[in-house]
Amino acid sequence: MDGDGTRFPYLRRIEESKAPGEDALQYDLWQFLSTSEYPEAERKQVSAGRADIYIPQGRFRFVIEVKRSLSAWTEDGLGGLLRQTTAYQQTDVRLGVLTILDLSDRPAGTPHFDACFMVRERNVSITDKRCAVVMRVPGNRRTPSDQAHVANGET
Repeated sequence: MDGDGTRFPYLRRIEESKAPGEDALQYDLWQFLSTSEYPEAERKQVSAGRADIYIPQGRFRFVIEVKRSLSAWTEDGLGGLLRQTTAYQQTDVRLGVLTILDLSDRPAGTPHFDACFMVRERNVSITDKRCAVVMRVPGNRRTPSDQAHVANGET
């Protein structure tokens, strides 16, 4: 899928160029969803904020929060992002989506699919539990030939 990075340039290896913003992934995801649903980008006045991608579903809605990360990927680092994602659920279904463009420098290549999707629960209070589907999109990918050489910190 897009081996040379022309269709999805945010997935390419970051060499001398500037790291892509989360807006590249947001636009691509919005474009994909536009083929089957009626999403809105940058919808204002959603839980007193602005939703990156807003998908109305009749009596409820889904909100997709889109972020990027330049730091090494850790699940511990999701705390603040999960709080923001689940804040949109205060008046609706208690399920949202957090999509993160992972631009960290991974010496061992692209993470397995299993490491890119997860569901995380957040306890807002003793009676208020909210969930987010976390979707990690690995960018800054190394080519297979790059992986033939041992990188710093790798054995």
